[in-house]
Amino acid sequence: MTSRLLRSSLALAAFVLATPAFAASITVDQRSDVAIFGTWNITPPTGSQIHSFGREQRRVIGNLPAGMYTFDVKPPAGATTTIRLIENSVTLQSVTDDRISFTMADTSSYTVQVAYTYQGRINVESIPTGAPFELTAPNGIRFTGVAPETFRDLPPAYYSVHFGLRSGCNVPRPIQRNLGTNEEVTFLGEYRCGFSSSPALSSVEGSSASRVSSSSRSASVRSSSSSSSTVARARVLHVLQQGEALPGGTIRVTVGFVNTSRSTLEDLTLSETFDPYILSVSSVPAGAYVQGNTIFWRIPRVYAGQRWSDNVLFAIAENAPTGETMLKAELDGTALDGASRDQLSDTAVLGVATLPATGGAFDVLLSFLGLLLPAPVLARIRRK
Repeated sequence: MTSRLLRSSLALAAFVLATPAFAASITVDQRSDVAIFGTWNITPPTGSQIHSFGREQRRVIGNLPAGMYTFDVKPPAGATTTIRLIENSVTLQSVTDDRISFTMADTSSYTVQVAYTYQGRINVESIPTGAPFELTAPNGIRFTGVAPETFRDLPPAYYSVHFGLRSGCNVPRPIQRNLGTNEEVTFLGEYRCGFSSSPALSSVEGSSASRVSSSSRSASVRSSSSSSSTVARARVLHVLQQGEALPGGTIRVTVGFVNTSRSTLEDLTLSETFDPYILSVSSVPAGAYVQGNTIFWRIPRVYAGQRWSDNVLFAIAENAPTGETMLKAELDGTALDGASRDQLSDTAVLGVATLPATGGAFDVLLSFLGLLLPAPVLARIRRK
């Protein structure tokens, strides 16, 4: 019995010695402040790739043979990738790239740490300040806070802000904006407190406006009507989200005005005129209407010192030529008769930039061929 057991043990030992023992291991650890990860694959010396299971954050791979390994990652859009090769808490390599190569021994135990960083920035503001809000994006990002607040290191995405309730105020409409790679955008929620008017109306008089009685408001309106021809003043606000855009893209424009006089202004019309061959309105703002190439807003009244504004999202034509296009904002109304027209209109210039479709080297080749080939032949080459 003892000799039989001895023979079995020797046979098992011989089998174990004859079988290669792979003890090396790799731990892939992805890190992101916004919990958005990439996909990866590892090429071992055997050549048979190991792939990630989707966008998994962490995975341990054991029983690996010794030899040369290559780790490749496909990062999330807009991310800067830093890969660190770590052994026993010691960083052996660090690269700002999507690939790293390294050699493993039979007993190596490495951690491949992948960190994603972003440069996007979002500012959330409110008038008056102190409004609660929620910032979200389709990729699962969700933040809450109280305006004003700034969020940094955000990935490119289409973000939405929902503002919360404030006592005595109407809640601003939700705002959606696209954050591009390494861009900065601002969400501004304007509350209307203490009186009834357009949803986009916001008060800078704060809670004091809510204490004004109906009779005193009527008196203010009458006073404004009688003196508007001499003291009525306003200043148009006109801001482009960015100064330049590409064909097929979008541009957000903020248009509004401030009542800089000491009395209430009534029955105002604000307009935004654009070139319909280059721009089109993606969605008509609530309370506005479009006639031809102009958007109109009717504003019943704006109290002294108050600001009114709205946002318009324009789509840029796919075939828009390179150059500049003008947008003109203008404020009008009988209450503004005699007011300085310089303050009642503003023209903004949007640059339309077209990226080269073929690349620099090919354009040089076409220029050279233009010297040698007839025009019809060259035209056929350009169309291909």
